[in-house]
Amino acid sequence: IKTMTAAEALLNPGRVGNEPVIIGGGTTGCETAVYLANHGKNVTVIEKMIELMPFDEVGYKYTTTVLWDMLKKAGVRAICKSEVLEAKPSSLVIRIGESKPFEISADTVILSIGLRTDQQLVDSFKAACAESYVIGDSRSPGRIKEAIHDGDRVGRLI
Repeated sequence: IKTMTAAEALLNPGRVGNEPVIIGGGTTGCETAVYLANHGKNVTVIEKMIELMPFDEVGYKYTTTVLWDMLKKAGVRAICKSEVLEAKPSSLVIRIGESKPFEISADTVILSIGLRTDQQLVDSFKAACAESYVIGDSRSPGRIKEAIHDGDRVGRLI
C-alpha cells in the first residue's frame, strides 16, 4: 500500500491508486476525497468521530453543507466512528466502535490527520533575519481564514 499526505495526493494525483482510503474526515480529507472521486477513484474516508468534518465552526456551515453534497454526488464512501487496526498489502482492517473488525480494499492510504508547525524551520528563519514575523500555519496550523487575518495584521504592523 502506498502512503502519502493529502497534500502529496493533490499535488501528485497520478501516484494515487484506484482505491484510496483517506484517514481523517475533516475538511481537508473530504475535499481531497471529492477531488479524487471526481477523477475516477473509488474513495473511502475513515473518520474516528461520529460524523465527517466534526470540528467545523458555525462560520463554515455553508462550506460544510456544500462539501457534504459534493461527497454524496461523487460517491465517496464514509465510515465514521471507526479506527484502522492493521494495514495489509492490499487492504486495511478497520473497526466501527466495538464491532467485529473487517477489511476494506485499499491500494493507497492518504493521511489527513492534521499538521504540526516545524518550529526548527521557524527558528532558523528568525535567526537569519533581523526582523521576521510568523503567520499562518507556521504560527499554528489552522484554516485559510486565520492565515489571511495573520497576514493582514502583520502587514498593518510593518
